[in-house]
Amino acid sequence: MPATLEIETLTIDARVAAPVARDERRSRPVIDRLTASVRTALPHVLDRVLAGERDDDGIVFIETLRFEATINAGWPAERIAHALAAPLALSLWRAIERPAAVRFADRAEMLACFLSDVAHGAGFARDWHRAFDGLRALPASGVLRTLVEAEPRVARTALARLRPIDLDRVLATLEPTDAARALAAVAALAGEDAAAEPGEIVAAMLEQGCHCLADARERLALLIALARRGGPDPGGRALAIARLIVLVTDDAGSMVPVAARIERASRRLVAEGDGYAASAMSLVLPDPEPDALAEAAETL
Repeated sequence: MPATLEIETLTIDARVAAPVARDERRSRPVIDRLTASVRTALPHVLDRVLAGERDDDGIVFIETLRFEATINAGWPAERIAHALAAPLALSLWRAIERPAAVRFADRAEMLACFLSDVAHGAGFARDWHRAFDGLRALPASGVLRTLVEAEPRVARTALARLRPIDLDRVLATLEPTDAARALAAVAALAGEDAAAEPGEIVAAMLEQGCHCLADARERLALLIALARRGGPDPGGRALAIARLIVLVTDDAGSMVPVAARIERASRRLVAEGDGYAASAMSLVLPDPEPDALAEAAETL
């Protein structure tokens, strides 16, 4: 991503010659010319300065940046902007190297840290959280759901980078309705034919502690755990197969053949109104050798 710079507040402390400073009729045009240059010319000059930097997905937050510049108010706006941009850029590069700068490898890492802070009751408590100020009025559950719906792919990557215990904490913050909407947004990322292998699904279930998939939070946790393991985008089909595995596992003591248990489990999901069950039936039932699903059920 090309380098960009966002300045939240720019404060100008202008010092002019004493005779000018004492005469507002002379000092006011000087200040107006300076501020006009900052508003109109400086952003374009900074864009050109940053265009020479290498592409990088990193994000750095700097609380305060101070620099000094000497200008002639009679200069054209472009020249004033160049005189401001040079020391500003030099101060910026130095500040980036200081330990006080807050760094993230990319947007997903920043989002992961923010989501975790919100779940731990520390949302909007850090300076860099101002990047999410537009969500401040929402409850914690609404904040999480809004971010997942707004950036589902980035949010899925962010959640997948959390440790299983931290992911559980984040998802536990979601109210049922918000969890269902977040689940729909993440599940929609999968292609129509995307489905993980039963063995991968079981591994993800064990890794994240998803054992019954009874609600949207646990189903979302499974999709995130699958994403953490890589492979195809996990979606509705992966959830359907996972629920089949759970039901076949619960029915493990039955003397009914595995294929019949799979069919019975699928029809139960359909009867319950599971939106993914039809997908599971079309994916699994035509297969004359459901050994992989049976083996996965035994593992779980």
